[in-house]
Amino acid sequence: MRKYIFEAHAALKKIYLDKSYGDEALGRGDVSALGTKLTYGVLENDILLEYILDECVSKRPRSDVWILLKIGAYALLELTNVPQYAIVSECVEVSKRIRDAKGASGFVNAVLKRVAARDYKLPEEGDKNYTSVTTSKPQWFIDRLTREYGEEETKALLATRADGLEHIRANSRLTTIENVAKTLSEAGESFEFTDAGGLSVRVSDVVKKLFASGEITYQSPSSMLAVQAMGVTEGSAVLDLCSAPGGKAAYLSELNETGKI
Repeated sequence: MRKYIFEAHAALKKIYLDKSYGDEALGRGDVSALGTKLTYGVLENDILLEYILDECVSKRPRSDVWILLKIGAYALLELTNVPQYAIVSECVEVSKRIRDAKGASGFVNAVLKRVAARDYKLPEEGDKNYTSVTTSKPQWFIDRLTREYGEEETKALLATRADGLEHIRANSRLTTIENVAKTLSEAGESFEFTDAGGLSVRVSDVVKKLFASGEITYQSPSSMLAVQAMGVTEGSAVLDLCSAPGGKAAYLSELNETGKI
């Protein structure tokens, strides 16, 4: 467990403090599956974790300790296959080995024991921040959804949980999505074709090898559909005025090999 906490802490420090993208911080394959789960779990539940921890401390500690507490709190809430005392103990040991968290082991132990005991109070239904905290979504986002879709549809949207899958597409300069699917199938990997023309998969050693060889890239269906909706034809000149890090531009270049991006 300790190894995975270290991995998540290093990745989250890059994200929170250095403003790195999640995939850059994780190194796409350099971090274990559980380390990745802890990292994304903290990010996806950030508002909830902040609220819970604020309930358990009188004063926020320095960043390294705060990030470690978020990892521990998320693990205590979500990792049902790991004993809670083990999660607390491992986080305490990690705090002793992180430079800017040294001297905080007793504090980490006390706070996470409160989280494990559920010694905090969440907002009650009807409170202004109830939906924001319990779904871990910012209030401005909830307000916008409610204006656009109504209260009931917003509740249904917010109740949807992530499935832990990644979306990949083929690099058409090297292969096809059918060949990628065949490789995955022969390796016994499960996958689903998507309406965007990619595959929904779990990140496995086979997927990592395909990514390392350049045959696939990670790209969301929404990003692919945005490119497809442009209806770019061969030879077109396209100016991307918001290219960072450039995933859509790269996809455009594959659909428009004789044009300019």
